[in-house]
This record gives sequence, C-alpha cells and structure tokens, in this order.
Amino acid sequence: AFAGPGINVTAKSSPTDLVSEADHAAERLIRERLAAARPGDGFLGEEGGDERGTSGVRWIVDPLDGTINFLFGIPEWAVSIACEDAEGTVAGVVYDAMRDELWSAERDGPALLDGRPIAASTRDDLATAMVATGFGYDADVRRFQGQVVSRLLPKVRDIRRLGLAALDLAWTAAGR
Repeated sequence: AFAGPGINVTAKSSPTDLVSEADHAAERLIRERLAAARPGDGFLGEEGGDERGTSGVRWIVDPLDGTINFLFGIPEWAVSIACEDAEGTVAGVVYDAMRDELWSAERDGPALLDGRPIAASTRDDLATAMVATGFGYDADVRRFQGQVVSRLLPKVRDIRRLGLAALDLAWTAAGR
C-alpha cells in the first residue's frame, strides 16, 4: 500500500473498508474550525459521532472520500462537506485537492465549479452513455453488484469506477 510506514490504518465495517490517521486528522481539523466559527451547530462526521447542536444547523463531513485511493497513491480523493437545517440540505461543497477544483451548490441555487455554473449532460441515448458506479464493501453485496454491472455493460458506452461517490456526483453534474 502507498500509506507506507508510520501511517495508522484500521478497518471499519470490513477488512476492505479502511480508515486512516489522515481521515481522523482531517475530520478533527474541520470539526474544530466549524465549532470555532459556528459553536451552536451540530456535526456529523464519517469518522466521529453525531452531535445535534442547538442552532438547528448541522454539518455533515466526509473528510477524505476515497480513502482507499489515497492510501494506494491513486490521485482520486476529495473532501465533502454539507450543511443542513430542518428543511434539508442548505449547501454542499466537494473539494478535489488533486485538481484544486471546488464544487459547490446551495439550496435553490445552481451547481458551481470554482464559482461558475455547470450543467449536466443532456444525453438521452443509453447506448452512448458513460456510467459511473461504486461498489459496497460487503462481499455478498459486491457479488450482486457485479452481476448488475455485467448486465448493464453491454447496453452503455462504458462504465467507470473512480472510487469516490462525491466526485462521481460532481462530475455527473458537470457532464463529465
């Protein structure tokens, strides 16, 4: 693995679902910065607990989406942060550090890349569509997902698996 000596890596839900010291450190930093700026807000982190807060606003953080890619030196990972209130999602950002791209959207607003509006593909022909997907960590779930992909592959242009849902969704929003 790319992680090398000195980087603490442990398993979460299965031996293939890993979390690193980098995940924990990034989440701690984000949590501290948000708490300093907005002390009454709640916080839900992928690596930590769920704190409701008192303001009615909660931050939802995946500090390192694509941990496996990160650990193996694959330059496809991102930081995802969303904010919600009683009505649902207020705003969300995905930062692709490897490309220095900031994807963002806010409730009832346009999706943006580095502050500029983006648009999804208008393609309506499945045979020429590029499909992005991901797979679960449980072996039985992956077996079923593999069967689904094998049926879909002949019907589409091709299938890609980046290894992180945040960029799959951001890139889809931009028609990539």
